[in-house]
Amino acid sequence: ALREVLSARLGRKPEDIIKLDANENPYGPPPEVAAALGNLKFPYVYPDPESRHLRAALAEDSGLETEHILVGCGADELIDLIMRCVLEPGDKIVDCPPTFTMYEFDASVNAALVIKVPRLPDFSLDIANIVKMVEQEKPKCIFLTSPNNPDGSVINNEDLLKILDLPVLVVLDEAYVEFSSLQSRMTWVKKHDNLIVLRTFSKRAGLAGLRVGYGAFPLSIIEYL
Repeated sequence: ALREVLSARLGRKPEDIIKLDANENPYGPPPEVAAALGNLKFPYVYPDPESRHLRAALAEDSGLETEHILVGCGADELIDLIMRCVLEPGDKIVDCPPTFTMYEFDASVNAALVIKVPRLPDFSLDIANIVKMVEQEKPKCIFLTSPNNPDGSVINNEDLLKILDLPVLVVLDEAYVEFSSLQSRMTWVKKHDNLIVLRTFSKRAGLAGLRVGYGAFPLSIIEYL
């Protein structure tokens, strides 16, 4: 719809407009995926609300048990669900700009306050300042993206472990992990009760239009979601 609007406004063909703001995969899904979507037998039937078949496949892919995995309408829905579950109005989160803006947006929707800890000039995390702000401001959550959007910087294990030692829920967004040399930290949720790892099909599979996100959660948290 946006391309059609811009087409009318700019006098250009929709197919000549390249949209860059949302980091959508310009190549779309693999042909096999497109073919499978075109051959759905029961698209008019409501899906399984627990996404059992998908969660089983994701469990096999990640090495986690299905009990740790939750599927959402995009990772954006899971970000909002986490905030609704954890935050009360007036609670605080830590955000590390420049980064994905949905964390700050959802915080405002849920009447939470955002403590910003800007990244260093090389876009790495300011670990010392994060520690200081967590101790000083007592936030409930910190949202981290690795690789980060928009610069692609990654969080090494040492820095992530330092943050996990803090008394705060750590939400690690791995939307772009397939475009890096990083191994996913999804299995870490079995050892760290304060870690949630989010993933999505929007980037890895070029399926942003289907709105399929998922996350790995400690059992102590997922039961409330």
